[in-house]
Formats: sequence, C-alpha cells, structure tokens
Amino acid sequence: DLVSRAPDSVTPSRSKTRLDVVQSGVEALDMLLAGVLAAVSLVASGSVLRGLANAAVVVSHQPREHRLEEARTIFEQVLEAELGPLDTPVNAASTLGDLALIAYDLNEFDAADDYARRAMDIYRQHDAAELDAACLLRNTMAMIANERQQPQLALDLYTESLEISQRLRGPNHPTTLTTRANLA
Repeated sequence: DLVSRAPDSVTPSRSKTRLDVVQSGVEALDMLLAGVLAAVSLVASGSVLRGLANAAVVVSHQPREHRLEEARTIFEQVLEAELGPLDTPVNAASTLGDLALIAYDLNEFDAADDYARRAMDIYRQHDAAELDAACLLRNTMAMIANERQQPQLALDLYTESLEISQRLRGPNHPTTLTTRANLA
C-alpha cells in the first residue's frame, strides 16, 4: 500500500531546511544568469574584454574555493590584452582593481596591495582618479590597509573616497553609501 512505501515523514524543520537550500540555489542561479547576460551583452556590444572580465566576476562568485583562481586567470588574460596597446588604460586599471579584490579574498594582501597601487597609478596618470571605479578602489585599498594593521591609512582612504563620491555623485549614490558604510 502507499503508506508503507512513503518516505519518512517530513517534519516542519526538515521542510524549512530543504526550502532554504532550494531558495539558496535559486538565488545563486539568478546571480549567475544575471552575470552571464551582462557578459553576453558586453560581448555583443563589441566590448569582448569587458565581457570576459564580467564572466570572471561570475566565476569568482561560485561556491567552490578554486573558482577565485580561475577568475584570477581570466582577469590576468584580460589585463594583458588591455595593457598591450595601452589604448584602454582606464579599463586596465579597472581590471587591476578586480585582481586586487580577488587577491584580497584569497588573503594575499601583498599582491592585493600591488594590484591596487598599480590601478590607482593608472587612474591618476589619466586624470581618472575620481571615477566610480577609482572611488571603489580606495575602499579596496582601505580594506587592505586594515588587514595590514594600518588603520590610519584605511581611515584616510575611506574619507577621501567619501568626500569625492559625495561631491561628484551626491549623498545617495551607491558608491557614497558603500563608502559611508565602510567608514562607520
């Protein structure tokens, strides 16, 4: 009969756990799909390198640890292509900033600091030190400074980023809000 073949009864707590797992999986798939669509859009618009970089971001947010290494490899390839003719230095700075975040997530703070400094040097050389990406890079540099036990440098970087973002974008811009939260 059907009752004897039915699986163990499902308790409310087991049901909740299963639903949480399913919801987590759906959220991960949504994020993956959004990233893939953004990458496809960038490739379709002719920005193949940015599309690859965006795909690397998607890869880096997957649950397995080795995905960060895969993302780093993609970003390094994009950076090499961007720095080749030097016609897209701000894109190269953005890619270096992404590499800094990956190195930070891998607890490779010396490498993260090197990538971040190289990126900021490019932004400054090309009068782009007040772009959104450069403001966010200051936040990354501040996080690195915190990890390296340099709280005053971190505070200075967060403060500089907040001042620039408030002046150029206003108090409710996402970069301003992120920086304000980091400073708190």
